[in-house]
Amino acid sequence: MANIKAIANAIAATIAETPDGAPAGILYAGVMAEIGLPTFDGILTLLDGAGLTRRSGDLLYPTEKLTDALASAKAQNRTV
Repeated sequence: MANIKAIANAIAATIAETPDGAPAGILYAGVMAEIGLPTFDGILTLLDGAGLTRRSGDLLYPTEKLTDALASAKAQNRTV
């Protein structure tokens, strides 16, 4: 069984590292062996709803809230 929290953290971290926009299709290709498309879409919906990301077409962008949360988590040696 896939660790959804770890996958969601990896997706969020990848989006945060691509300020010019992370293509959702490419992100899904990287995790599709672990989770289905509905789960992936659910993770993106949660990230958007929490104000951590924003979407424009197929591209996912980090918000300041996400970059701040990841920086704080890294400083405390934990995950978001």
